[in-house]
Amino acid sequence: MNPNIEMLISGDKADIYVYKDDRGEKPIISFIEQLQQNDRAKVIALLHHFSGKGEIRNEEKFKLEEKPIYAFKSYQVRLFCFILPKASKKTVVLTHGHLKKKNKVPKIELEKAKNIFKKVISNR
Repeated sequence: MNPNIEMLISGDKADIYVYKDDRGEKPIISFIEQLQQNDRAKVIALLHHFSGKGEIRNEEKFKLEEKPIYAFKSYQVRLFCFILPKASKKTVVLTHGHLKKKNKVPKIELEKAKNIFKKVISNR
């Protein structure tokens, strides 16, 4: 398996992994741990829902931000991710999180997720 990802949730319809940097740190885990308890519970429930169903049809909860980057959304919380191509089971890799303060997601956050995507894909 890819050294830059680690399993977080294995569901009936999808698996969710987290990105792990070269130091072994997982930015998304640090982000989730710093959220207030109610926000943390909401995003964890959203991830479990996705892993069980393999999709979230509500664009207010899961949306393509800019190809290939998606975001799980709960109010101002954004968990950026991408779908791992050519996986036997739908596989999502969470890259990092962001608290949205404006209507548009900052380009720097999308570029960060895209760079992680490129790194993970190149290590397959």
